[in-house]
Amino acid sequence: MEIGKIAALGIIGAVLSVILREEKRSYSMLTAIMTCILIFAFILPYMSEIIESIKKIGGGLNIYSEYIAVMIKALAIAYVSMFTSQLCRDFGQSSIGDKIELGGKVIILINAVSVIDDAAYSIMRFMQ
Repeated sequence: MEIGKIAALGIIGAVLSVILREEKRSYSMLTAIMTCILIFAFILPYMSEIIESIKKIGGGLNIYSEYIAVMIKALAIAYVSMFTSQLCRDFGQSSIGDKIELGGKVIILINAVSVIDDAAYSIMRFMQ
């Protein structure tokens, strides 16, 4: 069971981080960061399966591949910004975490502008 491996890795990393916090604060932070990176690396193959499934569904529905690409980019940006902002909050830097989330939202919006533009153009063409 994959979630058991992820949970075990998370618990071991958290315990090590708490133990090291008393002795060496910098090692505690490194342990937490490495645990997060290992969990992310463990999840990465599953994310590629999701991306392939989304592409297959989009192809079957005749959705433009650029729309699928924008959706995948938005998901990736959301996950990375959420992941890093939570890591910053864990280290007591919630203001930095908030700015990372804001940056992620802005970048998602920038990437989505082309889809919004196409949708607006289609609506205007339909109304005429």
